[in-house]
Amino acid sequence: MSSFMESQTDGFLDNLAALRSGRGDRQSRIAEANAMLSSCPRDATVIPYLIRCFEDGDPYAQRVTLVALDLLEQDAIPAVEFLTTALLNSEDEIIRVQSAMILQKLGPAAKAAIPGLSEAIRQRMDEELDLPIGVLRKIGREASSALPYVSRLALEHPSQKIRFAAVETLGEIGVGMLDASMVLHQALNDESAFIREAARHSLESIGPLQQATGR
Repeated sequence: MSSFMESQTDGFLDNLAALRSGRGDRQSRIAEANAMLSSCPRDATVIPYLIRCFEDGDPYAQRVTLVALDLLEQDAIPAVEFLTTALLNSEDEIIRVQSAMILQKLGPAAKAAIPGLSEAIRQRMDEELDLPIGVLRKIGREASSALPYVSRLALEHPSQKIRFAAVETLGEIGVGMLDASMVLHQALNDESAFIREAARHSLESIGPLQQATGR
């Protein structure tokens, strides 16, 4: 590593350590966050350091860490499983939203998130499922293995918000799939006009049908 690169990394690590200390008033912490973000290299080599900072448990540092990961753009791919865990397990709504947004931006490159997201929506029926469903939608056809679980939410979840998100997602992950078409035709009978309209759009999106999944 060149002396220039070493000095750049050293500056980042010093700034990250200051952020991790959790000391100082609000203005001091904002200054620490800005210093860390401005010095953070824009490549995947920083991911282990950012994850360790996140794992310290300080809510402010956790949020700043996710901002840094977001700035990595496609270089954040190695952090997909970490981001999935944060999305599904954090008690902080802001952290869940941040994690979901980063995964959504990665799109199909976030396919490593599929097993964790699928298991979550298989087991849960809460109001927070719109974020995992939204990530699957952005991953697209790569997430077709989650189709049975998204289908259940589209037809059975008591929340109109979740049913709507699931119906929209079926139009992205169920392209060409007969199973998706069958569920969407059932969704055309939903009590919500918004969901019925979403079902019509999703049916247009899935296009010509292939064989049913799993057969």
